[in-house]
Amino acid sequence: ALSMFGLGVYLANVALWTTLGVVCSVVGAFLALQTARLRYRFSDQDLDMQRVPGLDHPGQASDGAPETSPAIGPWDYRSIIHWEFWWPGFPVLAYFKETQTTEAGRRHFIPVIMDGKTMYQQMMARMGVAKTSPKPPIEEWDDLRPLSPKGWSRCVYWAKQRLL
Repeated sequence: ALSMFGLGVYLANVALWTTLGVVCSVVGAFLALQTARLRYRFSDQDLDMQRVPGLDHPGQASDGAPETSPAIGPWDYRSIIHWEFWWPGFPVLAYFKETQTTEAGRRHFIPVIMDGKTMYQQMMARMGVAKTSPKPPIEEWDDLRPLSPKGWSRCVYWAKQRLL
């Protein structure tokens, strides 16, 4: 989140790409806010988002863990019929479609506001690989980072396949 904000400031002030810089800064500020306010919870049977109390509230449960309140969800893993993760190695956004809320299915786009590798691993393990387009195994995560040698070549290959 802060990296995205920093990229926006750099683009706006140094590279003089003001519009793109402002967009990146706004997205980065939004992700930083959400990172401070929300937590994902992957239980044995469902996924939900928990809201963490503000700084003015001590927020301690009786067992010493941070107190949370439901924000969105829960969604039973069996109700999730499709999910995606953009992009392994450089996580920004996760998507899933569930049939628990409406029969036709409801789409949810959620920002990756936690360790992306852990979130990807949890989604692969709990939501199932069959419910998504082909995804690389978790063992290849570090090779998918855009600035790693293998990651850069994969990004170029992917772009050529999609754009040409």
